[in-house]
Order: sequence, then C-alpha cells, then structure tokens
Amino acid sequence: MSCASRRFETFRREHLNRTTVCYSETDLERKLPIYDLLIAGSDQIWNPTVDRRTDVDPIYFFSWNVPSTTRRISYAASFGTSAIDARFKDKIAKSLSAFDSISVREESGIEIVKTLCGKKAVWVCDPVFLLGGDWWRKTVCMPTARYNSVFSYMPPRLDTLNGFAKFIGSQVVTTGWNVRGLVSKRISYSNPSPLGWVRQIGSSSCMLTKSFHGLAFSIMLHTPFVYWLPDGDVPSNAERCLGLLKYLGLDSRIVKLGERFACNVADKFQDPIDWDGVDDKLSTYVQHSKDYLDAVV
Repeated sequence: MSCASRRFETFRREHLNRTTVCYSETDLERKLPIYDLLIAGSDQIWNPTVDRRTDVDPIYFFSWNVPSTTRRISYAASFGTSAIDARFKDKIAKSLSAFDSISVREESGIEIVKTLCGKKAVWVCDPVFLLGGDWWRKTVCMPTARYNSVFSYMPPRLDTLNGFAKFIGSQVVTTGWNVRGLVSKRISYSNPSPLGWVRQIGSSSCMLTKSFHGLAFSIMLHTPFVYWLPDGDVPSNAERCLGLLKYLGLDSRIVKLGERFACNVADKFQDPIDWDGVDDKLSTYVQHSKDYLDAVV
C-alpha cells in the first residue's frame, strides 16, 4: 500500500462509520443489513465515462435486489457533464425511475433527469458545504497565519506551472498524480492526508486549480483562487465548476490556459474577492440543500 493510500485508509478508519467491505452487487445484497433509506451521492457517480469507466456503474443506482420497503434518494449526485451520450440514456433513465427523490449537484442535472425519466430533480450544494468553513477550520486545526506560497491542485503542465512560478517569484506547492518526481527550485511537491490537503488550501496565500473540490474549499476557507480552464476544453465537461462559480458571482476568477496564462493568473490573484457577498449566496444555497434533506430523509 502506498503512502497516500495509507493516509486515506487512516482517515476512513478514524472518521467514517463503515460497513463490511463489499466488492460487487452480490456482496451488497448479501452483506448489507436492511436499511430504511439508501442515499446515492455525490460527485460524479452518474458519469459513465469518469475514471476510465466505459459504461454506467449500476452500484450507484442501487441496482441490487433492494427490498421494496427501502426508499432510494440521491443527494448532490453529478453527471459530470451537461449532455449524456446517447448510448447511455436508456440505461440511466431506467435506473433513475426507481428513485423516490432525486437531487443533483449541477443545475444542468435538473434538465438531464427531466429529459431522461420525467422526474423533477432538486439542485443542491456539494456535501462539503453543509459543514461550513468554520467547522473545517476547527477540524484541521488551521494555523492563524497564511504561508507565503501558492497551492496548486490538479495543476497545468509542469513547464507551464514552472513558468508561472518564475513569473510570480513565489514558491508553488503542488500535489497530484501528474507531478510526482518533479525537480524544480520553484515548485515543491506535497503528499498530504485528506485533512492535510484541506489545511494546505486554507493556509496558502492563493490557490490555482481546476478541481471542483479545490474550488469548494478555497471558497469556504476564503483563500483567493483562480480556476484554470484549458484551451479547447469542452464547457460541458467543466459544468460542475463553471456552474458553481457563476452562482456565487465568481466567474471572473476563470483564466484560460494560453500564452498570457502566468500574467493573467497573477492579475487575478490581486483582484479582491467580496467574501461577505459570496458567504451570503452560499448560506442561501446551503439552507436550501438542508431543507431538501429535512424533507426527504
């Protein structure tokens, strides 16, 4: 087991109340007790092509022999796109029809659900927002002062990142599968635990990312950030990030990858963010999401 895997397993063991490990639909049917309610969510569980998938994953639709007395709902489930490939539509439509209540993480998911199965879905926030920034600060023992460094999660290519670090003249700390083994005076590699990753975001002076949860924690912890969008990226593939930024009035924080990338990102880092305004919109979003859970659970 790798160092990263051990840290994640430690986190699961210390913070999650888990059932017996299940590896298949047969395992789920045989090992799980009878529950009154099953909740599917969140992230890109309904994206049939994420993480090298080639088809719809039936597990996330409770496809095993669930008792008729057990209710099925989703919370902040994501399709990861605003358009479903035709080859997956029938299978997803049939699976969704068995749900008692559906909520999705992106506004575009509402139309997808309606088109596929005629059900009405509710747009709710990602579950990390339900706890709030103060809870996360306390849980990860956030330092009172920020480091004079930029944190980059899911960074652009290393040559681009190195050029950016040189341009701003500051240390860049990064993590991700595509940067292991890097050698650079300007860039350092971090391999934190899940809570250490949150602490890194909250204690950095700025955040550069194209990750949804990189954005989410930057927003909650009031870390100035820039969301980088590669040239030629299909907008529907970035829907989960673009929709969140638009709703919170933060779409000006988007920078496309190009020849003026370093300069544009540096300029954005200097632009102040109205955190009070962002918090007000986020508070409304979170309360709406809690109301949904109260109504269906």
